[in-house]
Amino acid sequence: MLQQRHLVAWLSWRWTVAAVMLCAFLIGAYMAHVPESPLPSSSHAKVIVLGIDGMDPTLLDQYLAKGSMPHFARLRAQGVYTRLRTTTPPESPVAWSTFATGCNPGKHGLFDFVTRVPGTYMPDLALTKIEGSRYLAQRQGDPFWSLTSADHLPTVVVRCPITFPPDKVHGRMLSGMGVPDLRGSQGTFLYWTTAPVPNPLAMGGRVIHVDNTSGTLNTVLQGPTLGSGDQRKDLTVPLAITRDLAQHTATLTVQKQTFTLKEREWSPWFHVKFKTGFFQSMSAVGRFYLTSITPELELYGSPLNFDPENPPYPISYPERYAKDLARDIGTYHTQGMPEDTWALNEGRLDDDAFLQQCQHIHQEREAMLWHELARYTSGVFVTVFDTVDRIQHMFWRAIDPTHPLYTPEVAQRYGQVIEQWYQRMDGIVGQVLDKIDRDTTLIVLSDHGFASFRRAVHLNSWLREQGLLTLQENRSEGRGYGQDIDWSRTQAYALGIGGMYLNLRGREPQGIVEPGAAAQNLLHDLSARLLTFQDDKTGQPVIRRVLDREAIYHGAEAAHAPDLFLGFHDGYRASWQTAVGGVPRVLIEDNTKKWSGDHIVDPDLVPGVLLVNRPLSLDNPALEDIAPTILKQLGTHIPTDMDGHSLW
Repeated sequence: MLQQRHLVAWLSWRWTVAAVMLCAFLIGAYMAHVPESPLPSSSHAKVIVLGIDGMDPTLLDQYLAKGSMPHFARLRAQGVYTRLRTTTPPESPVAWSTFATGCNPGKHGLFDFVTRVPGTYMPDLALTKIEGSRYLAQRQGDPFWSLTSADHLPTVVVRCPITFPPDKVHGRMLSGMGVPDLRGSQGTFLYWTTAPVPNPLAMGGRVIHVDNTSGTLNTVLQGPTLGSGDQRKDLTVPLAITRDLAQHTATLTVQKQTFTLKEREWSPWFHVKFKTGFFQSMSAVGRFYLTSITPELELYGSPLNFDPENPPYPISYPERYAKDLARDIGTYHTQGMPEDTWALNEGRLDDDAFLQQCQHIHQEREAMLWHELARYTSGVFVTVFDTVDRIQHMFWRAIDPTHPLYTPEVAQRYGQVIEQWYQRMDGIVGQVLDKIDRDTTLIVLSDHGFASFRRAVHLNSWLREQGLLTLQENRSEGRGYGQDIDWSRTQAYALGIGGMYLNLRGREPQGIVEPGAAAQNLLHDLSARLLTFQDDKTGQPVIRRVLDREAIYHGAEAAHAPDLFLGFHDGYRASWQTAVGGVPRVLIEDNTKKWSGDHIVDPDLVPGVLLVNRPLSLDNPALEDIAPTILKQLGTHIPTDMDGHSLW
């Protein structure tokens, strides 16, 4: 009997374990397919951060004064409204990294959109780096959401810039600026046309000539590039275009998906897979815009975004969050900067088509906001809207009568566009205020303001005129990437949007400037000359302030910054050629691109905005103060290496 009881007990234990394991498996399978529930709260503190990239305080003041911003006025009345000091330089990746870490760029390591490839003079994008088959973040330091997560506070971060690859948080994160397109760029559009194509490699995209036949036009949709060097290969899938000239429509067919579009109409999302190997593929989503049928076919294809339901690289934490979100709100743009400003610059989209694209993107962001706000109960929730920034970049020409592209017709048609987008954000602020309770702290902020971009400054051309940069023999101008510069006779060069470097011996590959006293004397001489730099056309000074790296940055990453940062006067900015090391013949020229507004000027000219629904101890607040302010409100430890201070 004793042995029987032991046997029964043993069998009972085995069945119990098996049942528990089966239940665990079924629960796990179920949870993998159900919506995530609100995070359990370990604290009753609640902080919501609504970021609005590029919102300008001068414009906001004007709109508040005329009464068109009732909900910003309401928020101001509940607490505070002030200007927010931005970073040096006032660029989004730099500023949002300071917002996240509470540290100056010398600690988080981002100084520009553009950085130098180590050991070369070549420019590269600074947002991420690739190591093997993985993307790695360039930003250093711990963002505040890592600290709240360490304290097990519910933490949700949606589309904040410089969050790719996503951080592990105690909650959810969807990456924002930094997520590339399927080609690994920050946005490469495609454009099909039956017209002659003198230059297929347009800035920001590729133009594909299609034979003008009477039947179906057969072409390809270009996807990612595999291999390197001579082994590089563009993956493609067939694209068929059938025109109906009588109806002014085109029917597009790609991988068994068919869309019939009228002229000046956007397609729904299309889904496509590119085979990359044996049983391997990369999934993407995109949209078409049909510009015209006749006399020439003109068809735009958006940059191919990672498919949020099956991205080739993680774009969210947990990884399934991106897929869950697509299930809940529909397919959405995953590319970090999806508003195709270069397609508008290049004339591949017109103003109205671009505005429609911005509308699509903004609607997705609103859906994400309301989806997350509906299940927000405690902790910190951060979301950033950045379409306002892109709108100001492209339509500042409609509000600045001194801009080269300003006309009365442009002003009449698009002069209200920027204010309308501010009103849109005002409406969102109002809805958020209506949804939160009295215990919730609401912080609304922007990373920088805005200025006009009327004149493009070729800094390397100026250095050449000053005898500090020399081109190779028989070269009257220098192509990008510094390929025509005689480095053996060059003391300084510009790279990025407003940074200047010495050609320092021991640091640069062919450096000639001796470190120490010689380098310091050259920096002082450069600063003095730059402050006397005048525009021959206008007679106005170009540079408002010259900032030395050692005076503005401190930390382990400071040595990677440019030696000088140039703070431009309103109306001026470093040229696109300067950003990649080009040396045009002229020093300054009119900016005739629709990218007509910018913010990479003297930081004092473009502060951001800060609105909070409760009083603060205001003393010239800066972006670096926001992270410790959030941590203080949530009762989380503030690290001693943060440069900012709590505003409570």
